[in-house]
Amino acid sequence: MAEGIGTAAGPEWILFHDRSLEPRLGATEALAAALERVAGLPEPALLAGVVVDGGGLVDRSRAAWYRRAPTELAMAAAEVRLLPIRATAGPALVRRSLAEADPPPGGARAEPGAMLEWTARLLRDRAGYLVPEAEFVAPAPLRDPALDPRTAARLVTGGAFTGTDRIRVGAELIERARRRARGPAS
Repeated sequence: MAEGIGTAAGPEWILFHDRSLEPRLGATEALAAALERVAGLPEPALLAGVVVDGGGLVDRSRAAWYRRAPTELAMAAAEVRLLPIRATAGPALVRRSLAEADPPPGGARAEPGAMLEWTARLLRDRAGYLVPEAEFVAPAPLRDPALDPRTAARLVTGGAFTGTDRIRVGAELIERARRRARGPAS
């Protein structure tokens, strides 16, 4: 699903999220309000919400991929309750100009795996932030899009990552699959 958020002159941002997700009260407003907190940080290409289950616990299979470096950016973002990310399967509030220049595969109804790959590509050289208070509820457990072999292959071999990042992402995907195979207790 895609919807615009912006000024009366026209929306500058587009919200993409899986139709199965239901925004909690104030979630979209929290994403928009976070734009006011980014002063002093690199300008965001997107802001991501958090997917939770019916009990309010984070759905780890749909968690954003956090940017591990630079540490200074993470610390500055944490001061304003944001977390730098390098990809998300959604929900994502994306700059309209970027979404129009490079639309997600499948358009507004992009599958989570396609969203993960698309946002990784958008954020390769741009900033993106997780907004923790922007919660979207998944009515049922969701499948981890990164565990789909086709999505994993596109992430490692496509244009989303380059150089040593491809190796790092490949290793993360293998570890993610191992954790999933061991079950929730590990």
